[in-house]
Amino acid sequence: TRIDVGHKNALFATGATTEKTNHKRQPFVLAAGRGTTGTHTVFYAACKLGLPSVHFRMFCIKGSNTTGFVAHSQAMTHFQRIRYCLTEKDRTCPNPQAWVRKMKRILDRLIESDIDSVHDTPYTHFNSYIIERAQILRGVPAYVWQSERDPHYWSSRRMDDHSLVPLCRDILNNSTSKVLEGQNAKSHGGHNYFDLFECIERYNDPSLSFHEMFTTNWDLSDSGQLKLVANAMIQYQFSMKSLASYHVNLFEKEHQWTEEELKQDILKSIPALEKRKGKSLKNRTTDFVESVWYPMGLWDYDD
Repeated sequence: TRIDVGHKNALFATGATTEKTNHKRQPFVLAAGRGTTGTHTVFYAACKLGLPSVHFRMFCIKGSNTTGFVAHSQAMTHFQRIRYCLTEKDRTCPNPQAWVRKMKRILDRLIESDIDSVHDTPYTHFNSYIIERAQILRGVPAYVWQSERDPHYWSSRRMDDHSLVPLCRDILNNSTSKVLEGQNAKSHGGHNYFDLFECIERYNDPSLSFHEMFTTNWDLSDSGQLKLVANAMIQYQFSMKSLASYHVNLFEKEHQWTEEELKQDILKSIPALEKRKGKSLKNRTTDFVESVWYPMGLWDYDD
């Protein structure tokens, strides 16, 4: 059941008591499909699998275990600060190194929490870190789920609905002006231009600001270089597919898949999800799915 938040806003206003849960040995799921590749459907399928999950302003969790939800809210707020400062010139961006340290602490708390799968923004901007830390903090390799879409159509659709996606500015250094095809993506740079941590590490210059290291797909489109976004997506999907435990292109199906169909398809690729912690799937259901609007600064903090 999908429920609007309504009167339940008290949870967010008061900072409800959190319950610490030990999820070591539980595999963490990184749904690495970028937004506008069917990530909502993948999220709902994860909820049907009984996985406490978050997707941008939506979540499904169990009972009163809100530790992971609070960490997710903090991750959203911390990421939005960068997205807005890159696009609103009157905003001051934080120091990149301090911002990275804080975001890594938030992500660690989320991985150690009761949340077992993360979807869409902001997590697809930190793939390498999440995959590495999930194995360290949980003691088992993460599952990577990859939802895909034609990169050329994706880049134009992304501009229509989500034009403020940050990309590493070194995307402008690409030597090719044509759209990459198939295997050509493998040898062309190999960078993940969407990964914020990797971008800052590549520049490796503490004196640089966010504006000097990042651009947005809006800026690239405005300057007639939207093909660079398509190329970045080709490289991204190629590299993530090689790590994926499960991958799917929902837009190539003969009919629009339901969440139940996707759930069953995931189980075919990862049968271990059928039983986790000795509990059968039929006994593991999340309590609710809600749509939430996170006010900027709601979970802001300094530590």
